[in-house]
Amino acid sequence: MKYSAQQEQELMTEIWSPAIANNPLAFVRFVYPWNQEGTPLEGQKGPRKWQAEILESIGTHIARNERLDMPEMFRQAVASGRGIGKSALGLAGALDAIYPPRWYHYCYCQH
Repeated sequence: MKYSAQQEQELMTEIWSPAIANNPLAFVRFVYPWNQEGTPLEGQKGPRKWQAEILESIGTHIARNERLDMPEMFRQAVASGRGIGKSALGLAGALDAIYPPRWYHYCYCQH
């Protein structure tokens, strides 16, 4: 799909809005075609419960770090079987490939 410059500007304005820019769960809900017919996410209402919980904990971490002079690194481990969606969570790959959000800095960069 091709966007006009105006449409792209509107999209970026919405993505960088306070409601999405520092909220990984809101970002994931906004950018992926959840429950849209003809997509791989058809029939899926959003991230799995455990994925949403991790995204929420990252959002909480971001909010806490914004008040600190020296931000802390986010650390979280997920131990599980195969095929539950660890890779689909995409924090180290898919998300920052399509959108390098400000919260990447708070999650992955040490100071």
